[in-house]
Amino acid sequence: MAQTAACLRAGIAAGRWRDWLPAERALARELSVGRNTLRRALAALEGANLLRPEPGRGHRLTGRPRRPRGATAATVGMLIPHAFGQLRPTTIEWIDRLREKLADQGTRLQVHAAPACYGKRPAAALARICDRQPAECWVPVLSTEPMQEWFATQSRPCVVAGSNFPGIDLPSVDLDHAATARHAAGVLIARGHHRIALLLKAVNSAGDLRTAEGFLAAARSASRPAEAVVIHTGESREEAIKPLASLRNRGGPTGLLVANPYRLLAIAGWLAAQPDRGAGVALLSRDDDPFLRFLKPRPPRYRFDPAAFARAMGTSIGQVLAYGAPARRHARLLAEFDAGDGVVAARV
Repeated sequence: MAQTAACLRAGIAAGRWRDWLPAERALARELSVGRNTLRRALAALEGANLLRPEPGRGHRLTGRPRRPRGATAATVGMLIPHAFGQLRPTTIEWIDRLREKLADQGTRLQVHAAPACYGKRPAAALARICDRQPAECWVPVLSTEPMQEWFATQSRPCVVAGSNFPGIDLPSVDLDHAATARHAAGVLIARGHHRIALLLKAVNSAGDLRTAEGFLAAARSASRPAEAVVIHTGESREEAIKPLASLRNRGGPTGLLVANPYRLLAIAGWLAAQPDRGAGVALLSRDDDPFLRFLKPRPPRYRFDPAAFARAMGTSIGQVLAYGAPARRHARLLAEFDAGDGVVAARV
């Protein structure tokens, strides 16, 4: 309750809400707390003469906590591996929405393209940028394991935009990749695919590791026996299709869950060029991208809501700024399955 009250105080002090607080249901969802916890926090703020409940209307703001003399707007520093325009469209969208959300709270978001921080030994580069560009909270995007290890050993507040690598316990916000992979494996098996594969990039992210765990676990626990493999591919088109061509010649997997929609596009094009045009081979995209809506047939995919992701990030960051830690240390969002033009059934 105390943490929720502190977060509300910080939002009121920053001018996030003008005359009224949002409805209790919306506020509880935004702060990721239960209604009872929220009501106790509201009662505490009422006792401090910061708000007044009005039946049928909500909670009217009646005062603001005093800001310390000379206080300035908080700054959040975000690290990305390359130029902003080179990020995927969905990533750009949630970052832009997060920037707007933080601005409403009186917080600045500064995005730093810092490829040196994504190398094998990033400590010096990370220390340099964090010292030269002070921030009250840092947000590493597409972070590597060495980056996360560095932040885990520092006293700098941090919220990872993504999953944590094993053994690292930083606050984080991500999609529930394990749940997505379990669902995808179940969909493929239900359509008769008893040999299924997960295609990942050669260097795994923490989210990729969670995807592989969920995919393999679903295959092991399926009521119908299924063989599942994880295939690592390179970034180019040729590297993406090379292992698939080899496996298909030996009667390999017919149901494929593909991470990265651009890799899925390369594989779909290769299958379409085969003599049987990839008959009986099902493709599912783990990741969403606007261009997938224009493919024919539209591949099944797991839709990503950038607005929901930005809200979850904003909540965690706001709570870190207010009292040092988020209420939910690891926030996981569920992706929405879009069947597209249908999941191809395996040939019997």
